[in-house]
Amino acid sequence: MVGVVAHPGTEQRSTKVVVPSVFGDPDASDRIQGQVYYDASVGSFKGINNVGGVDILSVAGSNAVTSGGTERIERMDFSGAGGPTNNCSSTCVVNSQSTTALFGTPSRLGLGAYTASIANGTFSGTPTCICNAIQNGAKRVVCDTHGTTSTSLFIATENGSGTGIDSEVSVVCMGPK
Repeated sequence: MVGVVAHPGTEQRSTKVVVPSVFGDPDASDRIQGQVYYDASVGSFKGINNVGGVDILSVAGSNAVTSGGTERIERMDFSGAGGPTNNCSSTCVVNSQSTTALFGTPSRLGLGAYTASIANGTFSGTPTCICNAIQNGAKRVVCDTHGTTSTSLFIATENGSGTGIDSEVSVVCMGPK
């Protein structure tokens, strides 16, 4: 999301993350758990939490951490062999990550289900992870990270009907150092 300039009412695209830009918060019926969006009315990124509520992820002009510097933020993007925009339907490859060898190469467990190791000592406790799944042709892809631990990342991607769907995935994890 670095360097993305949001224009109200547009969808911001990069090869890594798709972030819709809106004025205000989406209606409850349009909220998808793990969804990240830019609220142009207040100039901040927001996300939908696991109970459908809205969490502010950033404040305009600020990148402050309120935990006193005890949190660590790490990211990874992976897809199928052949690079970004290829769905991870068999062999997965890491396209980018914040620190080399921090996340192990993701393994596909089944349709839309992936796991990857997190290097020991990266997080001292279970991190909170959000993910964004991009699947060619799918309008609403849900990405979930429940089951993640301090040493293992679990990701499930589904279509709007709850059926597993293979995707390219970008994930950001934040947790205790």
